[in-house]
Amino acid sequence: MKKFNFRMERVARVRAITRDQAKADWARAQGAELAARQDLDAFRQAASAEALGLVAGATFARTSFASLTARAQARAHAVTNASQALDHKVAATQAANEFLIEKQREVDAIDKLREAARERWHEETRIDEAKNTDDLVGTRAGILLAQAKRREALRAKAQANRNSGRS
Repeated sequence: MKKFNFRMERVARVRAITRDQAKADWARAQGAELAARQDLDAFRQAASAEALGLVAGATFARTSFASLTARAQARAHAVTNASQALDHKVAATQAANEFLIEKQREVDAIDKLREAARERWHEETRIDEAKNTDDLVGTRAGILLAQAKRREALRAKAQANRNSGRS
């Protein structure tokens, strides 16, 4: 039986490699997005009023209040920057996900072609084997029939010789 050979195997390998690279890029983008989310959460927690000491009933001198206000503004600015960075990371993750989906579709298309080619190969192999079996059986049957005819002819000749010898 001949071996299955898919002519587009090189294309399939290249597409699989591209898909695997897209998976890695997507995983890196997800990691960066997670890190950005954690940074944003940390900045939000640090910017909370309790972290700044601004609780009900607290008294401050004018200079300490001014410094607390400046720190609060700086932390609010850091939260805004971290939020924008997170938005960029989310967009990058979505783009990487779309690219990965596209590459997976390409790999799936090649896999469908490979499976269809394998099915055709199986069918051709089955037909060839059936034909070979038929030829083999037909040849054997033909030989056996020829031998039976030859024996019958020899018996008929021997019978004819015996009958001619009796007369």
